[in-house]
Amino acid sequence: MQICYRVSLHRLLALFLFCASAQPMLAQSNGNYSSHTFAAQAQAIPSSTYTSLDPSACTLPSSLPPTRRQPSVQSSSACPGIAGYKLQVETDNTRPFITVVAPGGEQKPLSLLRYSQGFTSLGPRAEWRMAHNGTNLYPIAVILRLTESARSETGDVLQNRTISRLVVARIGNDSICVVGSVPPGAQQIEQARRMADRAFYMSCETGN
Repeated sequence: MQICYRVSLHRLLALFLFCASAQPMLAQSNGNYSSHTFAAQAQAIPSSTYTSLDPSACTLPSSLPPTRRQPSVQSSSACPGIAGYKLQVETDNTRPFITVVAPGGEQKPLSLLRYSQGFTSLGPRAEWRMAHNGTNLYPIAVILRLTESARSETGDVLQNRTISRLVVARIGNDSICVVGSVPPGAQQIEQARRMADRAFYMSCETGN
């Protein structure tokens, strides 16, 4: 009886610690979540699927989002995504503008200005983090690489020096937004994936 009593106490303690650790994460979601995202994340570790952002893999869109009808935009293309999502890529002389197009056609521009103050280029592919819900796969986040010209403390462009960041955006029925970025460094990709996998619990960055 004494052994069973100790085991029961250990189980109760483990359950209490699990619930206590889960509560802050739920509080951080700020109510912006999709039901299928929550269910999918609860069942399996997400995996990655890649789609090309190369112009040869993209097509000219039939229309532009109203927020991007600006004289500075010089090119625009619609790139295939996953599970009905698409990425609309537009560029001017210095930086890319990315809009996530949901399966229903809703367009959500991503706020990338803080990561593209100087001349900035977009990486050749998008990495989609996919959650498993039974036999179904759902995108829960997308990772994009932005490479920006490095600048000195006075704002001058440093020749032949760049900063390559991985930007993470949450993907869900109820919320599509940038949640953060990972600067250059060891295990950059692994850190970006960990951020993407918990994007459901993170707040949207200002400007989304």
